[in-house]
This record gives sequence, C-alpha cells and structure tokens, in this order.
Amino acid sequence: AQMSESTDDEPEITAMVLEARRWESDKRWYQALLIRDLFGQITVLRTWGGKQNQKHGQKTRVFASEAEARRYLKQTAQRRLARPAGYQEIDND
Repeated sequence: AQMSESTDDEPEITAMVLEARRWESDKRWYQALLIRDLFGQITVLRTWGGKQNQKHGQKTRVFASEAEARRYLKQTAQRRLARPAGYQEIDND
C-alpha cells in the first residue's frame, strides 16, 4: 500500500506501507504503520485517539533496519493487548 500527500502546488510525496496494525477498545483506537519513506528510511508511525472526542496524537520513530522496526511493532502489539483498556486487534485486510 502507498500513502501519498500533496497539494496543488507541491509534488506528491509517496511512502510505502510495509505493515499496518490497528487496535480498538470501546472508546479508543491505536494504529501503527511500518513505512519505507521517500528517502528509503524505515519508520514506524504510531497514531491514536478517542472515538468519542477529538483528542489524538502521533509519534514517528526511525529504525536502522526493517528487522528492528518489525521487532518494535511486535512489542507495540503486545503492549496494546496487555493494556487494561480492552484493546482488540482489528484485521486490516
């Protein structure tokens, strides 16, 4: 999958999504994307927010290798599922 962002005056910026994971509870959602960006860097973009409000956030972390990023994504999944908020992983297919 590709993510792209552009305005009429700017060239399109494209990133390749290598893996996407999403978790939801009754009131909140959390998503983590493993991305190879335009410059070839491997990053994990984490976004989260409330389903019933406009509160949300995001963090990006750059990794030296895809393997390291995948380990981090696996740890993120384990932390999400261990939280008392009752997160369930949502199928992204």
